[in-house]
Amino acid sequence: MLGVSGDGLYISSEQEGLGLDCEMASRTEMTPAEALKQLYAARNELRRHFPSLPFTLDGRMIGDVGEAIATTHWGLKQLPSNSKTHDVMTGTGISVQIKTTQHIQNGKGVGLGLDKRSFEHLIVIQIHEDATYNVLYDGPGSYIDKKRDGKKSASLTVKQLRELNEVVSANEKILDSNQLYGTL
Repeated sequence: MLGVSGDGLYISSEQEGLGLDCEMASRTEMTPAEALKQLYAARNELRRHFPSLPFTLDGRMIGDVGEAIATTHWGLKQLPSNSKTHDVMTGTGISVQIKTTQHIQNGKGVGLGLDKRSFEHLIVIQIHEDATYNVLYDGPGSYIDKKRDGKKSASLTVKQLRELNEVVSANEKILDSNQLYGTL
């Protein structure tokens, strides 16, 4: 069983039949990357048992993973959870919205919110099952606003985000080139 104790995350040996890495059961704590890999492994095992159900890891949890990357890997400051439009702030006071996706196909849409609200700055992170990530977009919200103008949806595809990211100048980006890839 995957659980949380005062010592951290743990996996009990009851999971042996589910194909999870039970070597980790003897450890009292996992790294964030190990925990994310275990979530994907558990999801994949559920898919095997129930092939008609997707067991998608999305929504709030995946968004929280992106915010964890922003605060721990890039040193951005977490804003209060009741902040409406932005999640984190830079040391220079720029408000940043973090969006996180698991989509890997260029044609798949990345949700940027339920409405077409503008962000001061937006970073879109793509995470992978091996707990690695890459940045699809790092730039002012105005580029996103222009691209979404006239669209009914508040989403852009992975391909559109990559193309927009190429247009953003280096001095408009928050992240350095060595921060665009990493492991949780």
